[in-house]
Amino acid sequence: METVVEHLSATPSPYPDGCGVWQQADVRTARDRLGWRPRINLEESLADIWMEAACRI
Repeated sequence: METVVEHLSATPSPYPDGCGVWQQADVRTARDRLGWRPRINLEESLADIWMEAACRI
């Protein structure tokens, strides 16, 4: 079985604006094996992230 460490890239990618480390989650395994779905859709999640970033300025 592949571990998370083996699956992830060794070098983290920066946010497009250079303010930190980018996070990306592949939830297909949780969906396929457990029937899990995110409660917050992608559009709402991105809007929340952008609003938080805008409030820091």
